[in-house]
Amino acid sequence: MNISIVNPMIDKNWDRSIPQYDDELPVFYSRAWANALTSSYGYKPLYFSISDNGHLRAFIPVMEIDSLLTGRRGVALPFTDTCDPLVSCKEDFAALLGAILAHGKSSDWKYFELRGGYDYLAHETPSETFIEHQIDLKPSLDSIEQNIRNSFKRNIQKSIRNNVKIKIAQTRQAFRHFIDLNSLTRRRHGIPPQPKAFFRNLYNSCIKDHGFVFLAIHDQKVIASAIFLTHQKHVTYKYGASDFGFQNLRPNNLLIYEALKFFKERGYQRLTLGRTHPGNAGLIQFKNGLTKMTNAVHYYRYNFSKGEFVQVNGGLEKFNPIFNRMPISLLNFAGKIFYKHMG
Repeated sequence: MNISIVNPMIDKNWDRSIPQYDDELPVFYSRAWANALTSSYGYKPLYFSISDNGHLRAFIPVMEIDSLLTGRRGVALPFTDTCDPLVSCKEDFAALLGAILAHGKSSDWKYFELRGGYDYLAHETPSETFIEHQIDLKPSLDSIEQNIRNSFKRNIQKSIRNNVKIKIAQTRQAFRHFIDLNSLTRRRHGIPPQPKAFFRNLYNSCIKDHGFVFLAIHDQKVIASAIFLTHQKHVTYKYGASDFGFQNLRPNNLLIYEALKFFKERGYQRLTLGRTHPGNAGLIQFKNGLTKMTNAVHYYRYNFSKGEFVQVNGGLEKFNPIFNRMPISLLNFAGKIFYKHMG
C-alpha cells in the first residue's frame, strides 16, 4: 500500500484528484480551504494519502500546529466543523491512521484530533460530540418547505412585513459588513473574533470565486450577515453574525430561507448548517425550525503520552465573562494573538 504525505498547496490539481465518492463534498476538503488555513495561521498541511498507479484513492487531511502556547499536534482539520476521513474501506482507514500516529509520535505531537470518523472509531470514546443540521436541496421547494416549522415561517413573514431586504454579494465591501457584525456577535458570546487576516485570506481563497455573503438590511443598515462556502454541489453555512438590537425583526430567519432558495435554484444538492454544541439550545431550536435532518459529529483525540483516545474536559468557556466585557478593539487584538494557537 503506497501511503504518502501530500501538500495540496503545491499540487494545483488537488481538487480534481480527490476521489469522487459523491458530488456533495463540503469545502473543507478543497485546496481553497487549505490555503485559507495555511496562509492565515502558518499551519503545515500533511494530507496522508493512498494512491493506486498515481491516482488518489483515499486520504485524511491533517494540519500540523506548532505552538509555543498549546504545543505541537495534528488536527484534521483546524477550525473545521467536520472532516470525515475520505476512505471507502476500514483497511484504508487503519493504514492511514497508523501512518498518522507513527508520524505524530516521531514528530513529538501532544495529540492527534480527528473531526469525524465515527464509522471506523465507533468503539472509541469521542473527545467531543456536536450536532450537525443538513438540508437536502434535491426535492422540490414545496417539499423542503413542508419541513419548515410554522413558527419559523411566521418569523420569515414578520421580517418581510418589517421591510427587511436580503442582498447577496461576493464583494469585499459586503465582506467587511460581515466582519464588523462578527466582532459584535462574538463578544456577545464571550469569544474573540477570528483575525481580520484570516477573513482576508478566506475571501481571496474561498469567497471571491466559491462563496457568497448574504446581508439582511433594514433602513439601509446591515443588521445580519452570513457566509456560505460552496464546493461541488455542497453548500456550507460557515459563519453568521447579527446586531442583537434588531433581533425582534427576525432577520436571520429570512436570510437563511432566502439562501436556501438561492442555492436550490442554482442546482446545489445539500446545505449544511454547521456544527452546534449540544448545550446551545437556542441555536438548535433555530436550526430545528428549518430541517429535521440531523446527525451527530464525533471528534476523536489520540493522546500520545497516554497512547489512547481520550475525552476533552472543558475549553475556553471560563474566559467567556472576560471576553464579553472587552472593548471591540481589545477583543479583535485577542483574536489576532490567540487564534493561531487554538486550532
